[in-house]
Amino acid sequence: AALTIEDRRKHEIELLRFYLERVAEFNGEVTPWEKAWELYRQSTAYGYFMWGITQRVSDDIVNANVSRLGTAVADHASYTLLRV
Repeated sequence: AALTIEDRRKHEIELLRFYLERVAEFNGEVTPWEKAWELYRQSTAYGYFMWGITQRVSDDIVNANVSRLGTAVADHASYTLLRV
């Protein structure tokens, strides 16, 4: 939700790869790329739901985040991956 739709689309793969590299650098348990990408794509649905029920934040912020995450859910077929 922090990135614009355009920025997310442009940078999400490199950001996820960077994250996994940092986990490895600090001897964390690294999820294999294909699984990490699947989990990332599924996770957008959870953020979408949480922002959708948020009531204690400005409507402008909620609407921007719901729009960003809703687009991510559609882009990544998150519901299909979650089998819902």
